[in-house]
Order: sequence, then C-alpha cells, then structure tokens
Amino acid sequence: MIVMKFGGSSLGTPARVRAVMDIVANARRRFGAAAVVCSAFGGATDQLISMGKAASSGSLYYQETLHAFEKRHLDAVAELFPNGNRSAVEARIRNLVGDLSDVLHGIFLVRELTARTQDFITSFGERLSARIIAEALAAGGLPAEYLDARTLIRTDDRYGSARVQFEDTNRRITEYFEKHDALQIVTGFIAASDQQQTTTLGRGGSDYTASIFGAALGAHEIQIWTDVDGVLTADPRKVGDAFPIPEISYEEAMEMAHFGAKVIYPPTMAPAMTAGIPLRIKNTFQPEAAGTLVGRRVEQDHPLPACGLSSIDHVTLLQLKGCGLFGAAGVANRLFGALARASVNIILISQGSSEHSICVAVAPTDAHRARKAADEEFALELMTKQVDPIAVEENKSVIAVVGDQMRRVPGIAGRVFNALGANQINVVAIAQGSSERNVSFVVRHEDLKPALHVLHQAIFFPLRRTLHLFLVGIGLVGRELVQQIAAKEAGAGEEQPRIRVVGLANSKKMIFDPNGLGLDDLEGTLARDGLPMDGEALLARAQAMQVSDKILVDLTASDVVPRWYEPALRSGISVVTANKKANTAEQAYFDKLKSLVSCHGASFLYETNVGAGLPVIRPLKDLIAGGDAVAHIEGMLSGTLSYLFNAFDGSRPFSELVLAARDSGFTEPDPREDLNGMDVARKLLILARECGHRLELDDLEVESLIPEELRGLDSAEDFMARLSEADAMFEGRRTEAAENGQVLRYIARFADGKGVVSLQAVGSDHPFYHTRGSDNLVSYTTRRYATTPMVIKGPGAGAVVTAGGVLADILQVGRGH
Repeated sequence: MIVMKFGGSSLGTPARVRAVMDIVANARRRFGAAAVVCSAFGGATDQLISMGKAASSGSLYYQETLHAFEKRHLDAVAELFPNGNRSAVEARIRNLVGDLSDVLHGIFLVRELTARTQDFITSFGERLSARIIAEALAAGGLPAEYLDARTLIRTDDRYGSARVQFEDTNRRITEYFEKHDALQIVTGFIAASDQQQTTTLGRGGSDYTASIFGAALGAHEIQIWTDVDGVLTADPRKVGDAFPIPEISYEEAMEMAHFGAKVIYPPTMAPAMTAGIPLRIKNTFQPEAAGTLVGRRVEQDHPLPACGLSSIDHVTLLQLKGCGLFGAAGVANRLFGALARASVNIILISQGSSEHSICVAVAPTDAHRARKAADEEFALELMTKQVDPIAVEENKSVIAVVGDQMRRVPGIAGRVFNALGANQINVVAIAQGSSERNVSFVVRHEDLKPALHVLHQAIFFPLRRTLHLFLVGIGLVGRELVQQIAAKEAGAGEEQPRIRVVGLANSKKMIFDPNGLGLDDLEGTLARDGLPMDGEALLARAQAMQVSDKILVDLTASDVVPRWYEPALRSGISVVTANKKANTAEQAYFDKLKSLVSCHGASFLYETNVGAGLPVIRPLKDLIAGGDAVAHIEGMLSGTLSYLFNAFDGSRPFSELVLAARDSGFTEPDPREDLNGMDVARKLLILARECGHRLELDDLEVESLIPEELRGLDSAEDFMARLSEADAMFEGRRTEAAENGQVLRYIARFADGKGVVSLQAVGSDHPFYHTRGSDNLVSYTTRRYATTPMVIKGPGAGAVVTAGGVLADILQVGRGH
C-alpha cells in the first residue's frame, strides 16, 4: 500500500490533471494506493494570498482575482467531465467560491487580515482541487472519495505553520481508513485545531500531509510527485549538469532541504523517518523515471563522495568579535539567546578555536532585528570596548556539500576548497558538523553560481571538467584549432575535459556566449553579431562571466594581447599562448607572470612558443623538476629555415627557394621576419629562461641572414626583387661546407650563460645533419644526459601541428597543470 502526493506543478492544467489521474489509476491497480494528497492547482495559493491582501487593503481588485480563480476551476470541470455529469460538481465549486467571497468581503469591510483568517482563505485551493479530482476519478469508474484533512489532522493554533498533535491525528486516520475502502483524495496543506479552526502546515505542507498519512497507515512507500526526476545533485537552474540521485538517506535529505533544496519540505521527513517508511520523489512529467528513494540507509559502496549541493541565495553575516571574548564563558549562549528572543533564525554558525569571534548567518529580513538584539545584549561590553561594534556583511550566500559518504571518503573538504581556490572564489566563513555529513560555507552572492558549477564538476565529474575558452585570433592556426576541438568533442569520452568557446575575438570584433558559441561558423557569427573589439572590455567580460576553468587563448602575433596576461592570471584565468611576445619581453615581466601562476592558481602554458606542436618546453621542465641540470642547449628552432637549408643543395639559387617557400606559405608574408633570425633568438631565450637564466633578448648574439645591403629596404617586394644579389654569398658558404662533407643549418646554441644564433656547417656525425623538410630539432645535454644528449625531433611549423600543440596545452589546464 502506498500514499501519493501531487504538487501544484503537477496540477497546473486540465491536461496535467488527466495525466495525474492516469498515474493514480495505475498505482491503485498495481500498488494498492490508499490515499492521494493533492495540492492546490498550480498558482492557486498565490492567488488566494493576493486576494486576502488586496481585500484587507481596501482594494476591490480582489473581486477580479476571485472571478479568475472561480473561472479557472469551472473551466477545469468543463474539460474533465462529460456534459451531462458536471452540473453537481459545478454547483459544489460555486458554493465553495461563494463561501470564499463572503470571507473576503468581510475582510474588505473591516480592513483586517489575521493569520487565522489567512489560513482559512488559503485552504480553498486544496479543497477545490481535491474535490474536482475525486469527482473526476469517480466519474471515470475508479471508486474515490473526497477527504477533507481538517477532519483528521489535529494541530495547535500556530496559524501559518501549525504543529501536528500526532497521537490524536494518527488515531483518527487509522479509525477512518478502517471504515473506508475507496481511494481517498485528501486535501494537502490544511488541518484543524482542537477548536475546529482551519490551520495550515506551512508552504509545501502537502508533502507533510502525505508523510503524516503514510506513517499513520504504515504504508510501504510514500510517493511525492513533482516536476523533476527526483532529488538532483544541485539546483538545475544554477548548475546545468545536475542529475538525479538514485538513493539518499533521510539525514542527507534533511540537510539538503535545510539548505535550500526545494524538492522536499523539511518537516516531511520526520513522520516517515520515525515510522521507517521510505519516500520516493517522482516526476509527473516523466512517470517512467525511477526517481529518488529517501530511506533509512544507503549502500555503503555508494560511488559518489557526496549526494549533492544545496544553497541559500541570500544571507547576511553578523560577526561578534573582540579581545573580551577570549576565555569568557557563556558568550555564545548570550548571543544565541538574544537572537532567539528576537525570533531570529540562525542559518549557520562559525567560531574559530581562538574564541576571538563568533559569526552567524541569518536571513536578510532578520538582519536589522538580529543586530539590534546583539547590540542590546552586549551593550556593556561595547561601551567598555571589550567587543567591537557588530559587523554586518550583506549580499552573501551559503553553500552546503552534503553526503553520508563524506564520513568515509578522506579529502572531500580539500577537494571542495581547492576547486574554489583554483577558480578565485573566496570563502568568507566555514562550518562543519561533527557528523561530517555536511560542509557549509559562505561566499559572496555574485560567486554563488560559479562556485556551485565548480564544485559540481570537482565532486561529481572530477575527471570531466568543462574548459571555457576566450579565443583571440582566428587565422590559420585558429581555424585549425576550432576544427580539432570540434573533432575532439565529437569523440570525447566521459572522462575527458569538455571544451566550450565562450569568447572569440579578432582585431576588429569580439563576441561572447557563456553557454558556448557554435563551432560550425564561428567566423560568420563573429562578423555578423560581434561587438567592436575592445581589449579592456574583453577582459572585463571574461572576468565577470560566471563559468569555471576560464582560459585565455592567444593565437595572435600581437604586442598588445600579451599585456592582458597579467590581469587575466590575477583573476584566476589561465593563459595558453602561441604568441612568444610575453615570454621574450623584459625579464621582469616574465618573472611577474611566473609569480602570478604561483599566487593565483591559474596555468600559463606556451609549449608552441618554441616547437609548435613538438613537445620541447615540457620535457625541459620535467628534467629540471626532477633535479637535473642543463649544461647545453642546441637546436634548429625554425621550421622555415630548416626547410630552406634542407632544400638548399645547389640545384637552385637560394633566392628561388625563398620565393617558392613564400608562395607555398612556408614563410611569413615578409620573409625577412624568418631570415633575420629573431624568431629563433626568441625561442632560444625562452628555453634559457626556463633553465633559470636571467637574460634579455639583446643579450643573445644573432646572425641575420639578410645581407647588410638589403636591410634598409622599405617593402617585402623590394627585398625579394633584390635577394638574388645574395645568391653568390649563400652558394659560396654552401660549397665550402659541401667540400668538407658538411651541410648548412641555422642553429641556436646556449651554454655557459651565453646564447648564439647563427648559420653553421655541420658534418655527418652531428644530429642536425640528417634532418628533412621543416623538421625542428632540439638537443639537451644535461648532467644525466651528458654522454648522449636528449634529442627531440619532428615537424616544427604548420597550422595543424601548432593547433595540436595549443590544444594539448588547453587539455593540460583541464588536468590541473
């Protein structure tokens, strides 16, 4: 036997009522449903409250609302009953609405609305909905009777949130059901005092009604039907990845309900828990879903370390502190007593072992009253400056991480606060009960949504983070990166980080979408819908966007964008860049960026600065981190120059090779940017700095391959037109090398604190002799690799490998590096 309850969201329209009737009929056949508790139709209770307030203020608007209220219920009757069978039901509806009208008229005349009268007014919602549903089920052939819960549930006279007298109530329910075999359609939310006055059990009290009936009848299950698939891991309006929890304990459910979870009304748990009857939360809109079972115990090997996140959107913090509190007995008792006398509910308490301060969180509506009560209680201490004036902090929110498993899984609190810290979310106050079932803390209200998202990822998807990219630059590498991201996402497994492009910019426009921009036509979207490009505005939007794991991706050659790295890192935004300008700027700026990574927990990755897609920097870092010492670095660090000198075999003049390479896209549009050697010098400077050497770019000795007589030309076209003048010089150097069994290679070397970049001849015993195409090659001679250097070789240029290297860095951020 089961007891069922349907909320207002399940009864919003006649179509929904029909769906509920089908669910009830099926449950009666399969499970022997004994009672169905009904809330008012969706929104009806709010209408009733507004009518009472309008009437008490002397506004005739209540009559208009009353007419709409009556019409809604009569329209429902018209749809639910055949033409010939509804006149009796319509008459009952009109009689009830007439009674309501009389009460409202009386309130209008006396201009007074008491709590007792308000309870009576709000009772009409459930009385009407339960009556209609009972009559409709009976008309459909299912024996069903209307049951006014006021005849059975006895309470005190605390109107608005009455307390149930269980002994009398349970006896009445048991005796009634012994005499009634038909399915009982029960009014939720309402009850009656010993004086037969209507009382209510609090907003959400229909759940409580179902629990009261289920416990009294010894049901094997109490079903709460609502508009979600059970208790979710978080509020889906704040966390898009929230999912239903199959099973939780009573204690977990109470913790989540206390901290804002709306699925279960907190008092509901008590009768069911006392009787050991499980509750099941089901979705009226998806009745086939299993829902969430709330019971006495859960499986010990539950796979999740916590069952969910709950939150209270708005709280105010009050802090009592001062040197006079240290070692003083009874301070907490005095504070809490003063707040209790002022009818202030305390949501959270935090006190350090130093006893220097006590912090409490209260509802914003209670804050003024709470502060006044505390000021009065500690007036003497305030006057003698033993305590400081009560500090009040507004616009705060409370988050609770809840789960029985937290008692058995070490490190949950560490995971929680590490995730918050990594995303620059500050925790204002912390509280944890001795049961270890709940870790609660206070954050700024503006941090609530990002904090919930971050924690949900960290707790429930620790291996499946969502990385949010602000992509600057959409040229060849940018387009290729987008294609690689799309391909990765299409085949991503559950444990791989997800990637969303939430910001995109080029030199002219920028666009943002926290839900992710579509990857199919990013450039078209940017051109069509983009805002004018503004670097400061882009940074501000990135900093303010309420998403976790934010990454600024720089695919430009700009001198300006690297100056955004500092404020981005300070804000906890990681930086992934293919742009070498930041790492080859002045040493002080390089040092500052490195220090920001240490201080703010963001990542700064730039593998493609040196080897494009070739992993060059990461192995060097690993060597150093492992305690090795680098003595000598040697490398071919330009894919363009590697291509040119690998092809320079004397069959064609050097100038023709450069022209062909430019036409094929193997060089920069102005080949002088490759031939001047500064790109290679920047790469060598980065490697030297990674080894701990403090150098400026000017400290390196760089041989330019641009003949001196051609260095002053205005344009790339002028340069290319005259490059043939240098063919003889290049051929002479090639011939000389060939006569010695050598080849020409443009090589960067760093040793003994000195860096040299130059064109050199190497023999067949040198590792650079056998390179091909645009290969890059780096050789590290270290204390451990002294006899045979570590050599890394592979393609060092091209959009495909560069984009692949950038994507690898992005994924490194997702893995917490």
